[in-house]
Amino acid sequence: NINEGVGVMFIETCQEAVLKEGADFGVAFDGDGDRVLFVDGKGRLINGDLILWVLARWLKKKGALGSGVVATVMSNMALEEHLNKEGIPLFRCPVGDRYVYETMLKTNSLLGGEQSGHIIIKDYVQTGDGLCTSLMFLRACDELGLSISELNDEFSPYPQLLQNVRVSSKDKILSHPAFLELLRECERKIEGRGRVFVRPSGTEPMVRILLEAKGLDLDSLAKELVSQIHKIDKELDKVI
Repeated sequence: NINEGVGVMFIETCQEAVLKEGADFGVAFDGDGDRVLFVDGKGRLINGDLILWVLARWLKKKGALGSGVVATVMSNMALEEHLNKEGIPLFRCPVGDRYVYETMLKTNSLLGGEQSGHIIIKDYVQTGDGLCTSLMFLRACDELGLSISELNDEFSPYPQLLQNVRVSSKDKILSHPAFLELLRECERKIEGRGRVFVRPSGTEPMVRILLEAKGLDLDSLAKELVSQIHKIDKELDKVI
């Protein structure tokens, strides 16, 4: 496996190298080269959300942004807030590069992507291209007159926690009254400080829970949610 221990799946390798060499930044690609992540000079991860924000600022300055930016439901709320400050609309779509591109076409957006580093800059290429994205990102930083570390300092993401819960029937769980009440209770706790987003896995018997909030103990909230979901799942097994 030529990708073992390197690339976006092992970003810590890049982080360690940047700090060891005193580099200004590091770049990591995935195996087929359609995704890219950066590491700034302080060893901090630069994910797709920040890449989108920087590219959006730059493209708007050039008059080449289109109607807005497309990102998935998993992108951090901070991306939307920072774009709004620049007067840039954010259009949300389901997870997956196919949905990103479809939404870009529907909304006449020239920039879209995912937190994972899959970015589409439509005027240059109609699919994810890690090398193209990395070059455009570096050009954007240069023309904005800021280093990657300085841009990272400006971006303040909400704490995020993604929890995958294996269940016997994801569809029954998501429509179960007890689960819906649990979700409403969680939303009440987070209200005004963040969000909770739940979706079924597209490939596994699993429910994916995204918790995003400032000033809350997300670990405790996640443990409570997972525990209650397992209880509901066991009850469903008894019925079956």
